[in-house]
Amino acid sequence: MKKSIEERIQAVKDNHMPIGITGTQDGMTEFQFNAVKGLFELMFLTEIHAGDCVGFDAECITLMKEIRPEVKTVGHPPSNPSKRAFLEYD
Repeated sequence: MKKSIEERIQAVKDNHMPIGITGTQDGMTEFQFNAVKGLFELMFLTEIHAGDCVGFDAECITLMKEIRPEVKTVGHPPSNPSKRAFLEYD
């Protein structure tokens, strides 16, 4: 049986799944930043995991805290401290 869009949206809301992100140390281009921002605004997120690395990881966590402060952030620091962003996580 094919589900309606409304049923699919409700299923996502009811089954809050965390997401994990990782990316380049060089960070995002403006295009990528805008795309990620759009996704973060649309997704039904309750939790995001990141590697606490400089670049993409740090940019995503910072962005999430700005636009969706209710989303729980979880950091998984790298073994090399020179690559760490040292952000604060929940």
